[in-house]
This record gives sequence, C-alpha cells and structure tokens, in this order.
Amino acid sequence: MRWSSLNGAPRAVFFGFTHCPVICPVTVFELTDAMEKIGENTLYIDFVSVDPARDTPERLGEYFSGFGPRVRAYTGKPDAIARLARTYQVTYKRQELEDGDYTMDHTATVFLLDAQGRVADVVAYGSPPEVVQSRLRALAGITAPET
Repeated sequence: MRWSSLNGAPRAVFFGFTHCPVICPVTVFELTDAMEKIGENTLYIDFVSVDPARDTPERLGEYFSGFGPRVRAYTGKPDAIARLARTYQVTYKRQELEDGDYTMDHTATVFLLDAQGRVADVVAYGSPPEVVQSRLRALAGITAPET
C-alpha cells in the first residue's frame, strides 16, 4: 500500500506503539472522543507504529479493536516506517529498560492532514479537549455551534 492512497479525506496521523503506557492510548482515546463530541463521522485516525518488531498486524488489530472503525493502524518494514517518519519530522528511538524489555521514545504530535494529504494543522500532546475539538472541526469543515 502506498501512503498517498489514503488521500481523499482528511485524517489525523499519529506515530506511536501499542506497548506505550500512557501517551499513545490517551491520544487515540482523546481523538476518538473529540470526533464523537463534534459528531464527525468522516475523519479517520491513522496510527503508524514505530515498533514493528512487536506491533504486528494481528497485534494492531487486537489493540485497536475497541476504538472503533475510524482508527486504522499501520506497521511495516523498519526502513519504510523510518522514511514515513522523516517525512513528518517524527523522531523515535528504542530505549532499553533495566528488566530487559524496552520502550520507544517518540514524537507525540498529531498531524491533521487535509484531503490532499498535506499537513493542515497539528495537535500537541496534552492539548485541552476544546482545542482538539476545534482543530478537528476546522479540518472537517464543520462550523462550531453557537454558544
């Protein structure tokens, strides 16, 4: 599959890994929650694993099954992931743990892509829910409700 084949609809792109203890699951939850709150059904979240050794297609399918059909997860060969990450200036690095396991340090920015696949905006980790909702509304072309 070519990354550009996903163009045609706006989407949120996030790089992470399924063994992430906090940042990755919280980010995906916050994005799906914001989409539900604004009533957006046309946006997708594209999660790209930076840990292809552990994040097999089966693992990704199991992990994201509870997030609903708007979350799509991708893995691939390490060199392909590295090329895609460089495109977004995403950095990641394996960090060994004392118990023999490892974790991945990585950029925690969500990239909001327009229908042509261009970065239209970003959302930083820890952004308030109102900011996330506002940026997703703008990406989807939804006007904010009047208050």
